[in-house]
Amino acid sequence: MHPSLRTLIQGCDLDAEGTRAAIDQLIQFPDDPVSAAILTAWTCKGETGDELAVAAAHLLPKSIPLSIGGDFIDTCGTGGDGMETFNISTATAIVVAGCGVRVVKHGNRAASSRSGSADVLATLGIRTDWPADLLPRQLEEVGVVFCLAPQFHPVLAGIGPLRRKLGFRSLFNALGPLMNPARSPRQVIGVGQAKWLDTLAGAASRLGKMKVTVIRGDDGLDEVTLSGPTAVKVVEGSTVRDMRITPADLGLQRVETSALAAGGPAESAQRIEALLRCQDESAEAIVAANTGLALWTAGKAETPRQGVDIARHALESGAALKVLERWRSWNPDPGPGEPR
Repeated sequence: MHPSLRTLIQGCDLDAEGTRAAIDQLIQFPDDPVSAAILTAWTCKGETGDELAVAAAHLLPKSIPLSIGGDFIDTCGTGGDGMETFNISTATAIVVAGCGVRVVKHGNRAASSRSGSADVLATLGIRTDWPADLLPRQLEEVGVVFCLAPQFHPVLAGIGPLRRKLGFRSLFNALGPLMNPARSPRQVIGVGQAKWLDTLAGAASRLGKMKVTVIRGDDGLDEVTLSGPTAVKVVEGSTVRDMRITPADLGLQRVETSALAAGGPAESAQRIEALLRCQDESAEAIVAANTGLALWTAGKAETPRQGVDIARHALESGAALKVLERWRSWNPDPGPGEPR
């Protein structure tokens, strides 16, 4: 029996060596029944912050490198909250860039939801598969770039069929936010499962991040919610502290999560474009709330509430809409008369 599988079946946590061995088994032999057993046993036991941190550190060097200098933030979450809202974290990335904070957004196509970040961006007219060597330039000229997970993590491609066959969420969902190929120093990580609040915060504290906020609304939303309180784990270096945010703390009115629904990429894209034009009050409010927390995480605002004010100004002034327009018209080699 594979040593890591034996440990997991016994309900014990893996040490660093065991974690790396288990990951190697999964990515090298995804069709082996042992791999299915490892992934199943690991999910049943529950992942720890140490295991996720070791797995991320082991996998990142196998990814396509993306060299981005200076400070920036990512808004990639685990997904899987089942709430079927429009793509809030993707819209938040655009507004954060409109506030003058650089965003390197990690994401993927839809897996368990109706619309993944790559799906909605494509519907908005944004190309999501630019080569890695062009992204630093795009970031400087647009303020935000997108890293399509399969493009940057080819070593994980083989595990996809097994994950789909098993049909449950596993450590790879939790690993996604920790796998930004540019190694983002600051992040907002929304989690779809309550158990991952502590797990992702623990992992982030072990990976040398500058500041990370791990969030989950009490209603189950993997974002800052406006239907009630949001649980927040604030990670700064190796320290983790708890915080709770209510709509009143942000100076915002309550918005029921049902008012944020979208049926798929087309409807999600419509809502994002509408909120950027200040034509969708509910969507605008939830994105302002999440942008406020992101700006605080990025060091742009002294408090999340001040971040909300900055976000509202970026929306009302049209600065956020201009980011969208720059992003979808960006061309690294424009012809005569074409926009760059």
